[in-house]
Amino acid sequence: MAERILIILVMLLFLIPVNRDKLHAQSGEENTLQVKVEQPERGKYVFYATSRNASPYQVELRFFDGNSEAEIRPAIYRIVPANASEFELGTFRRNEGDPQFRYRYRYFFGDPANTRHRDSHVYLLPYRHGETYPVLQGYNGRFSHQNEYSIDFRMPEGTPVHAAREGTVIFVKDDSNRGGPDPQYRADGNYISILHDDGTFAEYVHLRFRGSRVKTGDRVRAGDHIAYSGNTGFSTTPHLHFSVKVPAHMRYDTTPTLFRLENNTTGRLTEGNSYRSVHY
Repeated sequence: MAERILIILVMLLFLIPVNRDKLHAQSGEENTLQVKVEQPERGKYVFYATSRNASPYQVELRFFDGNSEAEIRPAIYRIVPANASEFELGTFRRNEGDPQFRYRYRYFFGDPANTRHRDSHVYLLPYRHGETYPVLQGYNGRFSHQNEYSIDFRMPEGTPVHAAREGTVIFVKDDSNRGGPDPQYRADGNYISILHDDGTFAEYVHLRFRGSRVKTGDRVRAGDHIAYSGNTGFSTTPHLHFSVKVPAHMRYDTTPTLFRLENNTTGRLTEGNSYRSVHY
């Protein structure tokens, strides 16, 4: 789901009115990070980021010739702290007579340098205690999990979804009622992202329209009821997609996870098997 996780591309062309084009526009909570530029003196442009999120962000600024895709200086890369106000990203200088320029920026959750998944952590199955659901697609699944440590649980629409681990909600999208078995629907899946204390975050995907019970900034405990499952986005059947993501440089990696199972055991899940949720 990396292509759907708050990767927003913005373009601005100087010396003509501002033109902003967003890719993969999200729900009403999309603007948790904003970049602005100020011109304190002729030829000097200073860029700032403001965040309204409990997660830090990676931000990359790239600068282009005003009339082509040629980059005219090295990119600026910064880690913007959580809940930062007008954090300075860097400065661009344009001399008299230089051609017009434009910039683009993109951003990702997390700080790779300060993230390390605790592989020994035991997650709860992300549905109600005592219920049992089959694993429709497991790690490196052939349909859509190639090179991914992601799990799809087959479940009817409207099944309660529960937090697998304690954390802070950093993103909610639940405004879509579109979905189907075609990649054109990838950006239409509803989902919730929850940041963990080790810098990783979990994704709960394909939720039903208006199916979230939490909002950005909420603190949740493992086992809390956070949403209802659905069939939105790129999906062939109602199910819940779950993964834990580890921030890397301007991307995310997924990581395998251990789950609490019956009879006081833990383990990793296998495609085709069914698992009963044990929360206590």
